[in-house]
Amino acid sequence: MTPRRRARVGPVEVILVIVALLILAAGVTVLATRPAASHRPATASATPGAAISPSSSSPPTPSPSPAVAGISLDAIFGQAPDLSKVPDSRKVTMVVTGDIIPARNTNEQMLKRNDFHWPFEATTDYLHSGDIEFINLEAPLFSTCKASPTGMSFCGDPRFIDGLVYAGVSVANLSNNHLTNFGPLGTNSTEKLL
Repeated sequence: MTPRRRARVGPVEVILVIVALLILAAGVTVLATRPAASHRPATASATPGAAISPSSSSPPTPSPSPAVAGISLDAIFGQAPDLSKVPDSRKVTMVVTGDIIPARNTNEQMLKRNDFHWPFEATTDYLHSGDIEFINLEAPLFSTCKASPTGMSFCGDPRFIDGLVYAGVSVANLSNNHLTNFGPLGTNSTEKLL
C-alpha cells in the first residue's frame, strides 16, 4: 500500500478541529418523549369472593405503547454535505480513536517486550490513513510509574511516546478522568513529553 501524502495542516485547521471535537465531546442530547406511567390500583375481581392469584394476572402493559423516535446520524446532524466539488487539497481526513491506555497489562507487555510500538502494530496502516490522528491519552506518562496488572489508577512508561510517534498521533486529548491519577508529577511529565 502506497502511503498517502499528508496535506499540510496549519494551526488554524488544528484549532478548528479541536473546537469541533470539543463541541462533539460536549455531547448531543436526544430526548425521546415517553408517556408517563400510570399507577392504577389493582382492581378487584369481577366475581365477589374470588381470590386474586399473582399467577393469573399479567404484567401491566402501557397504553398506548411508547414510541421511540427514529434516531440516526442523519436525524441528529442532518445529511452529510456533498464534498464532490471541494478540491482534494482542501479536504482533511481525521482518524479519531477511543481511549488509549498505556497502563496495566499493556504497560507490562510493552516493558516485558521492550517494544513501545507493539500496541499499534496491527493498526498502524489504518492510523496513518488520515491527515490528522486524534487520540484520548487516558493515562499520565512518567518515569516512576510502577507496572501493575490491576487497579483503576492508570499510568504508563514515558517511552510510550515512541509508540505514539510510530502510530502517527497528531493530537492527544488529555481532558479525561485519569490524567491526574498521579497528581502534578504525572500531568506535568505527560505535557512535557507531548
